[in-house]
Amino acid sequence: MDEPLTFDQLDELLDELGMYPFELIRQNEQIWKDEFAEKDMDDNELIYLMVEYPQLIQRPIVVNDGAAVVARPADKIEEIL
Repeated sequence: MDEPLTFDQLDELLDELGMYPFELIRQNEQIWKDEFAEKDMDDNELIYLMVEYPQLIQRPIVVNDGAAVVARPADKIEEIL
């Protein structure tokens, strides 16, 4: 959150996660509900949205050797170790 990801970094992270951008969005965040939930956005627009509003990104994300997981619950980390 202190050093937001770039579009390219987030796009690469999504590949490592094996997820579509919409799957990485925290849909319970108030800003998502108030401003974006009703909008029809393509994958690139969703990535740019997460770059602009990093609080919308699911977390924590753990990356290891080209693979990544959203580590909730924490035992999901074992999948990439």
